[in-house]
Amino acid sequence: MPGSYKDVNGTSPCQDCAAGTFAHQQAQTVCGQCAPGFYSFSGASSCTSCPVNSNSSKWGSNISDCACDSEYEPEVEEAAQWITAVTGFSSEFGKSSSQILGPPDVYPNTLQSDFAWMPAPTAAREEVGDLPADPHHWLQLVIRHPVYVSRVEIFETNAPGACVKIQLLNIAGEWATVWEGRANVNRTEARIFAPPLAPLANKTQAIRLEFNTTGWTDVYQVDAVRVVAEAQTGWVKSVAGFSTQYRATMFAAKELLGPPDTYPSYGLSPTAWTHSRVNRGVEWLELALSRPQVVGAVHIYETNAPGRCVKISLKDPGGGWDVVWKQQPPTPEVPKVSRIFAPPLAPRSYLTSLIRIEANTLGLFDFYQIDAVRVIPRTSHWVGTSCKDSRTPMDHACPSWNESTAVNSSCSDLQTTDCSAEIQKLVGPANAYPNRTVWTKEGAGTVDAWTPTPYTVYTDYGGRGELLAWVEITLDHPILVAAVSVYEGHDAGALHRIRLLDPQGNWDTVWELRKRQPGAWSSSRVLTPQLSARSYKTQQIRLEVNSTSDYAIDAVSVVEGIAPSPQLPVFMCSPVFDKDGDGSISQAEWEAYTRTFAAADSNGDGRVLAGEYQRYQITSGGLWARSNFSDVDRDSDGNISLVEWNTCRAGFARNPAGACEECAAGKYSVAGASVCTDCAAGKFSAAVGATVCADCGAGTYSAASAATVCTSI
Repeated sequence: MPGSYKDVNGTSPCQDCAAGTFAHQQAQTVCGQCAPGFYSFSGASSCTSCPVNSNSSKWGSNISDCACDSEYEPEVEEAAQWITAVTGFSSEFGKSSSQILGPPDVYPNTLQSDFAWMPAPTAAREEVGDLPADPHHWLQLVIRHPVYVSRVEIFETNAPGACVKIQLLNIAGEWATVWEGRANVNRTEARIFAPPLAPLANKTQAIRLEFNTTGWTDVYQVDAVRVVAEAQTGWVKSVAGFSTQYRATMFAAKELLGPPDTYPSYGLSPTAWTHSRVNRGVEWLELALSRPQVVGAVHIYETNAPGRCVKISLKDPGGGWDVVWKQQPPTPEVPKVSRIFAPPLAPRSYLTSLIRIEANTLGLFDFYQIDAVRVIPRTSHWVGTSCKDSRTPMDHACPSWNESTAVNSSCSDLQTTDCSAEIQKLVGPANAYPNRTVWTKEGAGTVDAWTPTPYTVYTDYGGRGELLAWVEITLDHPILVAAVSVYEGHDAGALHRIRLLDPQGNWDTVWELRKRQPGAWSSSRVLTPQLSARSYKTQQIRLEVNSTSDYAIDAVSVVEGIAPSPQLPVFMCSPVFDKDGDGSISQAEWEAYTRTFAAADSNGDGRVLAGEYQRYQITSGGLWARSNFSDVDRDSDGNISLVEWNTCRAGFARNPAGACEECAAGKYSVAGASVCTDCAAGKFSAAVGATVCADCGAGTYSAASAATVCTSI
């Protein structure tokens, strides 16, 4: 079969072609090598071009041989990234803004420190501890790789609570507000502040934080910022059914597939689904995802007559439609602009790959349109079951948290009934935090959290004589663990280790506190330590604590990470911003990426029209004059976006001035390439602007690369 070969006679089976080789026909005795610039996995019947903005220089390449072009670097699919550059700030004391780069240096300690950012004090006295005259502050930050942002974690280490706004840079180059709230001057202990964010339709790597310290009597400090990405999956893969569609060729249900191609534009568009006629009543769509997942949110990209969605349902394990959100009637007076509609869903814990959306068009004498639908997996999980700790040597039955019904049920697989009331309190969401008084044994209230004392059976761990108590917790299904948040009560600071149960059944240590600090915090806190990365999925976690203190845990929340997609290129290539290679991105390096677009966008509306482009060609001069408007307007919608400005269409590449220019004969390029690639030996391109090189015909050949014609044998 294609993709395999057999080089000996007899009945032995065919062998798969090795990675870097291929066999495009049956009955091959040898596999051919992939040409430079191409790669293959084992068993391939053809070779695949290296990812955009990358190339390989040798024959017989695997995907690992494809390296990013000189102006690009690997874009890693990371679940979380630390800040790599500070591109702006309202003020700083000394050089403290640079202390935000990378992981925290101060957290989880609460103190004033030279190793965390603080705003500049008044001009009269330049001393640490002096309060700034202006209470309004801001920071502009950059992560290395663009992502769909799910969460922004702000590590506040002194006088926390001042953050009032979080913004992300959108595709138009504008700051989009994804969270806004009030400052809270009453907080005293270090914390990780991570409020829920509104969705942003595009990937971004720029974040702006705003703070208000009105009423503060101490200096506000930020130690670090971590940006957590959404999973890249979630777009609709196929349409399982629909009530009506306007046409089969346009305005069709198939327009819902994949990422949006109409949004953020508003108005009737053939690239978005719409129903067959106006004022028809209830319309419905049944949509399939690329893989089963626990649904956390559904983002509906409405691009005409928004506000008509009335119900969202999930296909449950029993085969029925489970309603997770509904409203009647449709939302009135919705502004006539495109939007991402993401209503709050009732929590569910089962896996599903089918969703159903219903819209009511009764009374609508216009067409409701949906451009795309994206499902965001639920990434935060409460403890599903807690059935064992160091106080009880045998398994015992304890309640488990059912996220679908928000009630407890018993552990059905355990036989005994010796269930500790303390362990039950770890199950489900926090029930005491942040109120410390009802946690402890010192007050009049009850203990609403798990505590290892005074009943702990101490164990000698690892032969080192450490007296530890432990508790094992279970999630409702296996996940890739990215973070563990422990809601600590009395004597916070006694947590010593976090371990995961690996596929071999061993407890794998992913975090350990070298110096124990029981009793260091006078109030409750949420501890989210940085874990060592692991690539396996698990649903069992073990917490080990210093049990010599009167310690308490109210709840545990676990954040799900992003697993790389199998059998796909493990990297993409994004522009290198760090031009001088000093390990950080300067203000000038960041601005250089977008300043030409800003210069061409004379009215600042986030797009470049044909007239603006022509004026920029005249004023900039040089090689930009050779690049036509249509060469850059890749989607031919009559304007150039920032994304289009920074990528060339297939058959073009950047010239020394940064403009898109056609590839010369003998070369080709794919969309987004930074340079044109020579045609390999045995291929040619006779015209400029080639997107692929043609094979030499029968009886002809090209011995060298970059051939414009083939030679007769």
